[in-house]
Amino acid sequence: MTAEASGYVELRGGLMVPVDALRLAWALTDRDLILSQEGDKLRIIGPNGCKPAFSESEITEIHRWKRHLLSLIAYRAPEPSSLFAEPFEMP
Repeated sequence: MTAEASGYVELRGGLMVPVDALRLAWALTDRDLILSQEGDKLRIIGPNGCKPAFSESEITEIHRWKRHLLSLIAYRAPEPSSLFAEPFEMP
């Protein structure tokens, strides 16, 4: 991860997420960690419900991007049909 966000990604439905926050979410889930939200708190659960171990730099990144990680957890992509104002037909 870089010291500054390297840009943003707009997800379907308009949610804007920093690329670095998205990369962190992918890195955590690639380790089979489960991200969940409890109120305004971020919970990260390891495989089999174990408490995961993090390096100091990982903890720093998690704290830095917490707000965006919570947004990703809450995000639900809209149905594809709701993306078009009019029905789309293939020629």
